[in-house]
Amino acid sequence: AAAGGEAALLREMLSDWYLKARGQGWKRKQQEMASLLARTSAELVQAGRRDVQKSRAESNARRGVRRVVARLSTLECCYYRMWALAAWRRNTPSARCLGGGGGGLGLAAVGGPAARSARLRGAWLAWRELLQADFDHLR
Repeated sequence: AAAGGEAALLREMLSDWYLKARGQGWKRKQQEMASLLARTSAELVQAGRRDVQKSRAESNARRGVRRVVARLSTLECCYYRMWALAAWRRNTPSARCLGGGGGGLGLAAVGGPAARSARLRGAWLAWRELLQADFDHLR
């Protein structure tokens, strides 16, 4: 009977050890899963941050390209205006422009040389303001 009691005690001890070992194994697996979940969450957060930074950079690049294109088109417009003004000045002799001989601006119609100079300066300033307005609207 004593040997049967020792065997039952040994069986009970082994049963307790088995249950504890199983419980500890389960806890270890839970800890590993929690660690894996924490790492995965951190990687997802970092990936989200990278996506936000990438989309911001792309947005800034698109906005910058639009700004450059707008400025270049305005610059091109100003270039053609200046080209037209230069062509007009080349094709309109100063004597005809200032002398009134039937063509040009007829700037000599009223006043002397000082008045003609003032009118020319006024026309040039108006042209410059027009070009400046083209650049100012981009800022």
